[in-house]
Amino acid sequence: MIFLLIYLIHFALNPFYFETVNSTSSECEVIQFYEIITPEQGIKVLTKSGEVEEATFILKPVRIDEGIYEVEITRKAPNLYQINEAKDIRLTKYFIETRYCNEYANYKKAVFKVESNFGQTKGKLVFK
Repeated sequence: MIFLLIYLIHFALNPFYFETVNSTSSECEVIQFYEIITPEQGIKVLTKSGEVEEATFILKPVRIDEGIYEVEITRKAPNLYQINEAKDIRLTKYFIETRYCNEYANYKKAVFKVESNFGQTKGKLVFK
């Protein structure tokens, strides 16, 4: 009986427990923002592994205003996501680089939190 009482008090004092346990969202660290530059046809790049490949996009590091943005995201490569749609239309020209993010998103709704433009972690990407 005492165990049950302690259990109930613990969860009454921690109202966020049920939200955390029942949450279906996943959260990823954001380490860089990039602007998409579409190269002319025929532009090639030399990769780190010494391969010559045709460039699809060139990703230029940029700064984004701090804030919280509602976006739709598509995964383009491991730890690289493209913003497909956003209420702030200027964001649709950006890619987001994450750390240890395994979310396979295809036009998936997310919240993009820009906390800083400096340092190892610049924000969070929270998938709904």
